[in-house]
Amino acid sequence: MSSPVTSVDSNKRPSLKWAILIVGIGALAGLAIYGYWYYRTHRFDKLIIAESSEQGLDPRLVKSLIAEESFFNPQAHSSADARGLMQVTPIVVREWTIKKGYTDENVAYAKEFANRLRTANLSTDQVIFDPEVNVRIGCWYLRYLLNKYESQNLQIPLTLAAYNAGPSKAEGWLHHAYTGSAVSDATTVEEYLNRIEYPETREYIRNIVSRYASYKRANSGL
Repeated sequence: MSSPVTSVDSNKRPSLKWAILIVGIGALAGLAIYGYWYYRTHRFDKLIIAESSEQGLDPRLVKSLIAEESFFNPQAHSSADARGLMQVTPIVVREWTIKKGYTDENVAYAKEFANRLRTANLSTDQVIFDPEVNVRIGCWYLRYLLNKYESQNLQIPLTLAAYNAGPSKAEGWLHHAYTGSAVSDATTVEEYLNRIEYPETREYIRNIVSRYASYKRANSGL
């Protein structure tokens, strides 16, 4: 006859095996989730670094903006018709086209991205969703805004407000309270944010500035 101790130990063994199996499955699931997250958040790093370098931008700022705009989804398409990784709008494309000296955006695409269009076999509607095209134009616009506000001590939050809500709104909030009353220019980030009438724009700026600071603290590039 088996002793009571042996019987109890025998009954415990299946439970222990199940516990080990569950822990193992959990660990594998955790690794899979981390692997997917790492792939999603780093797969465009080389492109971001290359295009940022072309425009003299900090790639950590560009990546912070992309994370907020699309969370690295190249097919993102907003209700405002913003498209791709950097949520480039048709207005920005038109402005880029004109600044590049072209009269038609399709001509601009053909001239500026000839190799990419040929290699990727992109249609006119697909062009702006292509990561290389989207990030180049998005970085161009970000550089344009940074240059526009380079004399401002609130250059980055002002630039981000303009990227999200448009330059006229961004500048209006700098010089006026959102009620429209004239006041002295905002001098701190928080004062500027408090003047912004769109909660989503305030949150947008806070998130990007916070993420950008986190990337810089890590000091490990992308």
